[in-house]
Amino acid sequence: MIGRVVRKKKSLGEPAPEAKRAGPLSPQAFSSYLKPERYLASLQASNRSEVLQELACGLKEIWPTSECDCIKQLLIAREELGTTALGKGLAVPHVRTALVTALTVIIGRSKAGIAYRAPDGKRAHIFFLVLGPHEDPGNQYLSFLSSIVLIFKERGMKGRLLKAKSFEELVAILEDTLPRE
Repeated sequence: MIGRVVRKKKSLGEPAPEAKRAGPLSPQAFSSYLKPERYLASLQASNRSEVLQELACGLKEIWPTSECDCIKQLLIAREELGTTALGKGLAVPHVRTALVTALTVIIGRSKAGIAYRAPDGKRAHIFFLVLGPHEDPGNQYLSFLSSIVLIFKERGMKGRLLKAKSFEELVAILEDTLPRE
């Protein structure tokens, strides 16, 4: 029958298959998701809603405005579940969506910072908008998020990224922080 899924019955005592655990990506794998046309060096937003709009519309060269608005609404709904600000000047708005078929990342910077309900009460200056596809057998979405958390454990990371003079310099800073395989 077309479309019918046949599942093999599990015998007693058979160990459950292990899901691939998401861990940080290699520097090269991490930077492969970063594109210069998806880097917003000087965000103009002054609040959380505006920054989500600006980040989502950073994809306007890829999608029409209606889809950017849809992404913004998905991000707002995600923020209602809990803030995606991690503290130390970092926010990582993220959501899985059928609008993408591959991991899509936009990086934004705000020198002034934006109040984003961070756990440490500080303004967010660095933003990674991460859109993941629903189908992600390699767990790239979670691995990318894990990599960002690892990068921001480095002392002074926010300041280093804010001082980067170009997209290439920013990527080099990020790559240098991730462990080599």
